[in-house]
Amino acid sequence: MITMKIVPIIEDPEPILYTVQYLNEEKDELDKAFDEWMDPEFLKHFFELNSEDLKAYNNFHGTHYTVDEAVSKTIDDAFDFQDLLYEAADPGNKTELKILQDLFEPLRNHENEYYSLQKSKARNSWLRFYAIRIEENLYVITGGCIKLTQKMKERTHTDLELKKIDQVKRYLKNKGLINKKAFKELELGI
Repeated sequence: MITMKIVPIIEDPEPILYTVQYLNEEKDELDKAFDEWMDPEFLKHFFELNSEDLKAYNNFHGTHYTVDEAVSKTIDDAFDFQDLLYEAADPGNKTELKILQDLFEPLRNHENEYYSLQKSKARNSWLRFYAIRIEENLYVITGGCIKLTQKMKERTHTDLELKKIDQVKRYLKNKGLINKKAFKELELGI
């Protein structure tokens, strides 16, 4: 059984963005992803280990990133993604239409409708956050990774994100965390 807690990220004036923290982990999934994406040693090891995927990515996208360039690009993209995520979740930006609903999209590319407990993704270049959509502009981030391949099941680290999103979805459903009311009760400790 997965032991986790739901951690609010954006709380003002009401929580609209959460993330998961597994109880055996020091950091929540949002912080863990950003820490990895901004760590040059982690990234160098990742791109060396996945050098064939980087080559395939370059061929598919018509780019020519070396390992060192991929490290620099990822760090820059991570800072941009962090700004984008917090800006989209900022309640003061809703008049500018910078909302989470615009940032997150259904995980399956062919889905056009939104619904409760929908698997979702937010992306910036090859960086991905995965989340469960509860309601409009209310999301629980389940994890993040660097995605260089077309299909998530093609690599262990992306397949792990699929498993985490399924586990978190089951957890939320079992706990009845399926709407804003339930999340307000969670925050109030009801």
